[in-house]
Amino acid sequence: MSERRTYTDLQRQDAVGLYERDGLAEAARATSVPKSTIRGWAAAAGVRTCGSEQTRAANEVRALGMEERRQNIAEALFTEVERSLADLDGPVAVYSMGRDGLGTGTAPRPNPKDRQARVVAVAVLLDKALLLTGQATERVDDTGEYDLEADLRAAQARDAELHRLRLVVGSS
Repeated sequence: MSERRTYTDLQRQDAVGLYERDGLAEAARATSVPKSTIRGWAAAAGVRTCGSEQTRAANEVRALGMEERRQNIAEALFTEVERSLADLDGPVAVYSMGRDGLGTGTAPRPNPKDRQARVVAVAVLLDKALLLTGQATERVDDTGEYDLEADLRAAQARDAELHRLRLVVGSS
């Protein structure tokens, strides 16, 4: 069994200082103190390595970049919603197959099925833009009314059915 080493306060401070400045491996090498011991001292002192601070800073920058990208995408989606709404009843390309092959043309207005598809596409675009900006995408009406009697009747019906099933299972 190995003897437990004791360290002075100065040794602890030096090791934690090296840990903070140069990282765990270098602090352990320079002081001959086990990594787990230095890690414990640093955690107790609330000290982080320069590497962990750099990682934290990089993650913050990345998060800011992602937020900016999310906002840009949301803005593009809102723009597309506005454009699509303006074109909702606009001309639509028409394709037909004839003796001469594929024919193309333009109808002045979409047929009801095509218009419905356009409306659904606009709704999806709007929903995604709202999600990206953290806004609500559904509405829940809460009138504040609660039918306690109906819930009680439903619970009693469930209990009666469970009791009936227990009787059936117990008798077989």
